[in-house]
Amino acid sequence: MQLCSSSELDKINRNINWEGGEDLPLDIITIASGAAEWENQNAFSPAKLPPHADRNYSRRLSLSGKWDFEWFKNPAAAEGFDLFNAAFRHTAEVPSHPELNGFGIPIYTNIIYPFEPTPPQVPHDDNPVSCYRRDFEVPQSWLDDNIFIRFDGVDSFFYLWLNGIRLGFSKGSRNPAEFDVSKQVREGKNQLVVQCLRWSDGTYIEDQDMWWLSGIFRDVSLYALPDTHIVDYEVSTTTDTLRLSVKTSHPCRVKVSLQGFFEDEFDSGELYVRKVKVKTWSAETPELYKLSITAGTDTVSLKIGFRTVEILHGELLINGKPIKLRGVNRHEFNCRRGRAITYDDMLWDVKTMKEHNINAVRNSHYPARSAWYELCDEYGLYVFDEADLETHGMKSALSTDPSWEAAYLDRVKRMLERNKNHPSIIAWSIGNESGFGRNIELCADFLRRRDPSRPVNYYHAGTDKCVDIVDMHYPHIAAIREMLQEEQSGRPILLEEYAHSMGNGTGNMREYWDLIESEKRLIGGFIWDWIDQGLVKSGSDGREFFAYGGDFGDTPNDFQFCHNGIVAPDRKVKPALADLKHTFRPFVFRYTPGEGLMVRNRYSFRDLNEFTTVVNGQALVVDCPPGIEASIACGDVPGTFEISVMEATKEISYDQIEVGVKSVCIPAAELSERDFDFHRNIEFQLWRAPTNNDRPFIESWRDAGFDRVKLETVRSERHGGNIIIEQQCAQFRVVFNYVILDGGFRLITEFIPLTTLPVLPRVGIRVRLPLEYKFLSWYGRGPFENYRDRKYGARIGTYSARVEELGNSYVMPQENGNRCDVLIAALTANDGRTLAVYSAESFETSVHYHTAGELDRAWHDYELPSVESVYWNIDHLNAGVGNGSHGPRTLPEYQIEAKVYKFTLEFREYASGIFSLCPGKGH
Repeated sequence: MQLCSSSELDKINRNINWEGGEDLPLDIITIASGAAEWENQNAFSPAKLPPHADRNYSRRLSLSGKWDFEWFKNPAAAEGFDLFNAAFRHTAEVPSHPELNGFGIPIYTNIIYPFEPTPPQVPHDDNPVSCYRRDFEVPQSWLDDNIFIRFDGVDSFFYLWLNGIRLGFSKGSRNPAEFDVSKQVREGKNQLVVQCLRWSDGTYIEDQDMWWLSGIFRDVSLYALPDTHIVDYEVSTTTDTLRLSVKTSHPCRVKVSLQGFFEDEFDSGELYVRKVKVKTWSAETPELYKLSITAGTDTVSLKIGFRTVEILHGELLINGKPIKLRGVNRHEFNCRRGRAITYDDMLWDVKTMKEHNINAVRNSHYPARSAWYELCDEYGLYVFDEADLETHGMKSALSTDPSWEAAYLDRVKRMLERNKNHPSIIAWSIGNESGFGRNIELCADFLRRRDPSRPVNYYHAGTDKCVDIVDMHYPHIAAIREMLQEEQSGRPILLEEYAHSMGNGTGNMREYWDLIESEKRLIGGFIWDWIDQGLVKSGSDGREFFAYGGDFGDTPNDFQFCHNGIVAPDRKVKPALADLKHTFRPFVFRYTPGEGLMVRNRYSFRDLNEFTTVVNGQALVVDCPPGIEASIACGDVPGTFEISVMEATKEISYDQIEVGVKSVCIPAAELSERDFDFHRNIEFQLWRAPTNNDRPFIESWRDAGFDRVKLETVRSERHGGNIIIEQQCAQFRVVFNYVILDGGFRLITEFIPLTTLPVLPRVGIRVRLPLEYKFLSWYGRGPFENYRDRKYGARIGTYSARVEELGNSYVMPQENGNRCDVLIAALTANDGRTLAVYSAESFETSVHYHTAGELDRAWHDYELPSVESVYWNIDHLNAGVGNGSHGPRTLPEYQIEAKVYKFTLEFREYASGIFSLCPGKGH
């Protein structure tokens, strides 16, 4: 393989999006390795077992649970401590992180290292050491067999002793470490000691965008195997062929059976090939079959899938059919346990992804726990498995340094060998954001030679030939079109990271996916990312909140940049994910007068006739094969098509198609005892609490003074039933025209810019009401929050909710809780008194207990002031949310141009029991 030249490397580096790290050095020379194994990138424990495929063990003993625990600030402080005889003062749950149990602090950075980088050296004075000890006994029947210990994950380096004998060490936090302990295990009580360092040379290639947390954070177990046992095995399939190779501790006959199909034998070391007529595996049809492999008395059982992966004519094919990856990037995270996640966390993740039409996941940025792959196999998710490798804060320095070659290759080898038998894995990723150089090329070469059945992926290779897929990170739609035109290799193009979902965002998805669906070479993408990495912390008043960078006194830090998921830290579904279910829907319906009602099947393997299609309450069975558009007989054309596609009781796809034009009928008003004091309680509102994705606009908004507007009344007149109030500031003028009606009033508002202004956050009014107004009803989009560029997953209908249910917390307070396309809305007090608003032109609305200014000034929800009033925002326009925290800003069509706006709202006040929402239909 020909390695890239220095000039080619310079070009690649110049074109890399380094995400704000332009001040980082391009070239850092690795200093001479020290004597300690934890500061030597070429030190690998000879006692550590070679990587092999995951498997089940009939004799397994979990060592997870309570361990004795001791913690020291640095290795020097730990030197005099007697690990084997001294009393440990604490206990620790294994798996867990010391930093989440009061020992050291969590540190959050995205790019930079938590200390000055001088690879492979790490700090000696501030390198916490966690010491673990526990006793165990093994069954008597194990003592004549081979016994092994397995650590599924330890961050970032550890030494291991058994019964006072040092067995070895390990680095590579997200890869298992196994040791043969047959000679050290004895009858009765055994003592196991682990000493874990927070920082090591491994830290330099584990610079992922996540919390720095250490310790034994995955399970620890013992297992026993007979003298003749299966050392490793490899399953490779096509749609009708099984290939199996088995490595055993001693040559022997191997028995193999595929449940329901065959039983057979072959010699270990041979390649076994068998044709079989089976159903194929895909994310849509995750068909699995039980395979059993036996050598002597050792049996491995696993579920396998039959499928192929190939790239042809720029498309990614599964079983010969092109697919689109409707994916997410996923960190392992639990808001209380960090990366020490539970099986229930994983099960919830995979089920929730499937329920929202997500079909793919990228393991960012390291191999996941073993059970995750089994769940992806079972439920059906396409997986990009990624090596535990990222050097973001070093750019290309380590990727070009030959002294780090072995460390790089160790990461990709261990990933591949452990996970090679899972049908859900359809691509290998070398790692993430480590620049480019010979070490990356060598990793690509290894993956391609070792497993030619899966493509190789890596973003920072750009268009280099060492990768099979060309990746993009956070591109504008125009940049995607440019890539399609300029990239001439014909390879698939993947949005490996896009739609940065920090805070209130994930807009523009409709536009991305219109383009992806229209271009064969665009194979989809992975949203960044799945879950907010907010750690639970208690404030000074005892209330818990979700912490981010800096909340633990951690410096340096990247502030709230860890909160960019479409799922909240406590695994509550955000409105963005609810909306994505519609964007990713497998069946798309449309209506035109010339063609009637049509449906397009975006599945690759399933026909619509496998589901029940419900059109305006009528259940139908509709034939529409994968990739095809078909017509549906619908009889008389209604004003609205309400369409659901059901699988048993689950709705997997829906569309709402307005054929007519909605209008409203307004109930006659009956005044309550107290008229609404509109003069003093209605204000013009231009400002909104900036979202994280308003980042491209915030500076211009603040420079224009939008956050501190003070309007002065320059005219106040009353002419019979009309009241005109004119207010003005340096930036704009507002004219309120109140027309008094029986039971209410009509408000005509005009906004007039007085100078050149940037695009606006919003144009609307804010109504202040007493706290007893607690219930909002509306006819518009709902039930969940929606914005102009993220609204089609919310259906138009009649909804109601308590005020506290309307908002959505994004950890850092910001604009939230909006509803679009509203024609009628009403706030009702405890005693039934109701203030309603109508408009012939749809408006947007939200209700809060805090003003936009109060939200803007708080960094956490607990910092918001005490509640005194209800604030009802009624907007003529509220800007879209976009992806501007790290990606494209709100698209121009969803921005608000600074120009004259005039809009009319009609308010009515109703006594208890009188008001009801009354939408009508017009044509």
